Amino acid sequence: MRSRAQFTACYNQGERFFSKNFVVFARLEPQGPAAWQMGLAVTKKCGNAPQRNRIKRVLREFIRLHQEQLPPHIRLVI
Repeated sequence: MRSRAQFTACYNQGERFFSKNFVVFARLEPQGPAAWQMGLAVTKKCGNAPQRNRIKRVLREFIRLHQEQLPPHIRLVI
């Protein structure tokens, strides 16, 4: 996901799942794109820019390795 409107729609209308280190917002869109979409939002509380970039790289790799388990038509914000 790239647009702010997609992020805010996922924040406002999606379900929230909490863990110790992450919050995942998931929104199912049956009329949306056929493939799943993901957005990452890492706050400054997580550290400086290199640390935040590393968190995003690790999350992207995790999603890449487990993408076959994600249902189609879902939007995620982690």
